[in-house]
Amino acid sequence: MLPTAILDRFVERCPAVVMVRATLERLLRPERLDQIFEDVRQRQYSKQLLFSQVVAVMAAVATRTRTSVHAAYQAVKHQLGVSPAALYDKLNHIEPETSSALVRQTASDAAKVIDAMPAAKKEVLVGLEVFYLDGNHLAATEHRLAELRVTREGPLPGQSLALLDAQRELIVDLVPCEDGHAQERSLLPELLERIRAGIVIVADRNFCTSKFLFGLAAREAFF
Repeated sequence: MLPTAILDRFVERCPAVVMVRATLERLLRPERLDQIFEDVRQRQYSKQLLFSQVVAVMAAVATRTRTSVHAAYQAVKHQLGVSPAALYDKLNHIEPETSSALVRQTASDAAKVIDAMPAAKKEVLVGLEVFYLDGNHLAATEHRLAELRVTREGPLPGQSLALLDAQRELIVDLVPCEDGHAQERSLLPELLERIRAGIVIVADRNFCTSKFLFGLAAREAFF
């Protein structure tokens, strides 16, 4: 924790930066992340390495503070107390349900912060909540497996469907899939289960299947 004198200096000169940092630390506090993991996990468990520690390592990579998972590990290896192999094993076995719950629950917390700022939330359609739906294929990876080195195409590690809150500009739901070659529309039934009445879904024509559109109508949602 920073000494008060140093913290006051940052607050005085860079108040927005301090506020953003404090907000993110609150939203991603370790005990909150570990509770999300415990609530949804099915096969995985925490023994030496906590889920919150894995999130911290990946956050350093995602924000480009570190250039790779290995570099992020090297920076905090004494705090983690596990080998690089143990970290990669933990990453490789994180269940899709855990990732999805992490997005939903931290987004719920972030929405409350955004709503507390009067100028932050915009109204797209009067009286309705609007969400943009889109898919994302994760970038092809290196040919690390010997069987794949004879092909030009890189292996696809996975994909996801994401739901973006247009009012708050916040991703509020995620349907991850470990099959990078699966059709995006095959993930719609899982998302449909979490759609509530009175919202508007905006998506491209790839998602315009009769099952999905009638499913939205049955839930009194719009498209």
